[in-house]
Amino acid sequence: HPKAEEMLSVSRHEPITEQDITTLLDFAKEAGGIAYARETLLRLHDEAVGILGTFPESSARNDLRTLIDYVIDRDI
Repeated sequence: HPKAEEMLSVSRHEPITEQDITTLLDFAKEAGGIAYARETLLRLHDEAVGILGTFPESSARNDLRTLIDYVIDRDI
């Protein structure tokens, strides 16, 4: 991506500013990074749910399922 080097430089600012964060987030959205991360998160969630399903029913399994669902559903 043409702006990759510039964004790498911004990400290395010490200290990083609110404007730097906004710049990096805007770049990530424009470059499709946020959508890609969301798709990956959903795929890994489904894999984790499948793996959990291979274990016997238990409170620990239910708690882990609640946790992975929370990671997907939280508003960030």
